[in-house]
Amino acid sequence: MYLQLGRYDEALEAFQDAAETEAARPNADPNFVGMEFNNVGVAYLWKWNLLRDNEQRMSTVAFEREKQLLLEPALEAFERSQENPSSMLFPALDSYVNVMSWLDRGEELRIEREAILADGENFDS
Repeated sequence: MYLQLGRYDEALEAFQDAAETEAARPNADPNFVGMEFNNVGVAYLWKWNLLRDNEQRMSTVAFEREKQLLLEPALEAFERSQENPSSMLFPALDSYVNVMSWLDRGEELRIEREAILADGENFDS
């Protein structure tokens, strides 16, 4: 609801709290944790879309600063989602790839994924 209402910071807080609270439990549900970290990343992407809509009204320096402030934590959230096997694994990976691209880190991503493939191709790689 918070996302639909444009209350992105409240959405971030709710998703982050849910993810961290569940992750800290002794018998944490990895599916729930993965889903909530994915939701954290998605909330940052809603804010990213809003920033992109306003890019023309901002200086390049301000836009780049805000871009980093939104996309770096989004990237971290999608990474944490992938660490917790869930139904969100592939959407989180897809979003991770997009964020790496928006951060101009495509070469880093290529090297990272080639290293995973070097360990042997399987379904996970």
